[in-house]
Amino acid sequence: MPSTSTILSPVRWLVSRLLTVLSCTTFTSPAETVRIVKAHHGSCKTYCNNQVTNSKYTAISFLPQNLYDQFKRPLNRYFLFIGLLQLIPVITPVSPVTTLGPLFGAFMITAIKEGYDDLKRHRQDREFNHKPQKVFRGKLSAEVIQSQFIQVGDVVLVEASHELPCDLFLLASSDREGVAYIQTANIDGEIDLKARNCLPEVMALMKDMEVKDGHFT
Repeated sequence: MPSTSTILSPVRWLVSRLLTVLSCTTFTSPAETVRIVKAHHGSCKTYCNNQVTNSKYTAISFLPQNLYDQFKRPLNRYFLFIGLLQLIPVITPVSPVTTLGPLFGAFMITAIKEGYDDLKRHRQDREFNHKPQKVFRGKLSAEVIQSQFIQVGDVVLVEASHELPCDLFLLASSDREGVAYIQTANIDGEIDLKARNCLPEVMALMKDMEVKDGHFT
């Protein structure tokens, strides 16, 4: 009977080889892409605008896409197949209306519900996209534009108690300490205020400036 050391020797050799390979392997992460954005420097030609689209259908794609979504369900395909077989009198004497009628009725109810829900999403998107926002584009006075036309590189003026129109980087705050408090209830449900600090270098440049009615003074 072979000894225990003889049985374990191949295992020890395999473990030692594996450790050798691991020690000689260097795990490197892929190089991160650095994105440099200059304010008012043609960034809008490279990146998309701020238009929000939560709707699923359009007036043209509603019917084919809704039918496709409903036929993705195996149960609907099954009843459609049974209804088509009932069209052949040799196979079954039952009228196909008993199967296709309720199936089309269910399709109509589902389509009406989906269309109504998507119409509400269209209205919400339109309300958000057309909301007026103040941005600075190379001038000392703010320009009022629609939220959907905000571009990467725009300096956005957000007033107190107003909703943030997009992902923003805090440059300066009306607070002398450079602190702004935000609420993220519509994202994670938390109603506690979160503090965000701006860059001290930017605050130092704006210590003698003040924004009043969208104008630097």
